[in-house]
Amino acid sequence: MVCNVNKDRMLKTLIEVIKIDSLSYKEHNVAKYLKAKLKRLGGKVTVDNAHKKTGGTTGNVISFFKGAGKNANSKPLLIGAHMDTVTPGTGIKPIKKGNTLCTDGSTILGADNKAGMAITLELLQVLKEKKLPHPPIYAVYTTAEEPGVVGVRHLDYKKLKNVKSGILLDWLDLNEVLSESPTFYQLDITIHGRASHGAAAPEKGISALEIASMAITKSKFGWLDKETTCNLGLVKGGTTDNTVMSLINLKGDIRSHNTKKLEKNMAKLENEFKKACKAYAKKIDGKMITPKLEFKKKFLFKKCSIPPSSLIVKTIKKSAKKHGVNLKFIRINGVPETAIYSQHGIYAPCMGCGTKNVHTTREQLDLKQFYKCAEIVLDAVSSFRQ
Repeated sequence: MVCNVNKDRMLKTLIEVIKIDSLSYKEHNVAKYLKAKLKRLGGKVTVDNAHKKTGGTTGNVISFFKGAGKNANSKPLLIGAHMDTVTPGTGIKPIKKGNTLCTDGSTILGADNKAGMAITLELLQVLKEKKLPHPPIYAVYTTAEEPGVVGVRHLDYKKLKNVKSGILLDWLDLNEVLSESPTFYQLDITIHGRASHGAAAPEKGISALEIASMAITKSKFGWLDKETTCNLGLVKGGTTDNTVMSLINLKGDIRSHNTKKLEKNMAKLENEFKKACKAYAKKIDGKMITPKLEFKKKFLFKKCSIPPSSLIVKTIKKSAKKHGVNLKFIRINGVPETAIYSQHGIYAPCMGCGTKNVHTTREQLDLKQFYKCAEIVLDAVSSFRQ
């Protein structure tokens, strides 16, 4: 059975939510809209206390719908999207041009992730109207995804009872589904040299900048191999322009889909900084001065890899084929909400909604892909049984 959605209603819902400003940490108005919609659809709606930890204006919206028909006794299925958008994202005026939704170029469109929100709401509406069989459903809408999947990290997972599978809607092209992401460490490197006047007594100083430069020159950044990247993106140091720089701080990250490779490369980088510090040790006023190194490694995220054999992957693939779409399950080097759910034992691949040029004022939504995505997800949800 191929399920159909109401395209006119989907577009109307999408435009409604796009017009509600919801910058990261300021999602209270769209949360209010969602709560009203979800309650009218028969959901039991709660809002968790994530905002007390994130500093936002609302927590994550969690709604529960009882199962129906032959799949009523299945384990619950999660469907999810995030509520926040990036800047410039206030006063958005969506414009429809043929099969494309865009703006006048002065703001983002906000289809990332309002398209995902609209799809989930249409899904719930059709299930109710057509009385289709479906498992119990948790529809979850998270806050502050854009600044670093903040809301989902503070989601009250105790409210998601017995959930093992899900479908997220927050990617680009319809043909791609996110199912893998890397292990991720944050790097915080500080070198303590020795200050001295840069013109009167430079020989009595030890430049932290020179030490960092030596270590960086000896190291590799960017793609270290096909599975691993390393980057230093923030640098801070110095006090005045005529003083030998006594301290420098560098921040970045290292990521890999292979944890052993990550650990090996991280150790290699740390060793280069240690060697550089030793190389700049010298006697000053008769005393041996050795620069000090602080090399901090903070574990942030664990590798996520949803098995192709998992029920949710098979279900999504099968539903897509019914609609003439061959999905490609891909890995990315970022950290999507999929990775966070995975850490809590929930396999939730992330599907593409048809967005393009996200996070820019050139953002667009391919409406054909948008509608098709909804049909695939509707079919998958109505057939899911675990």
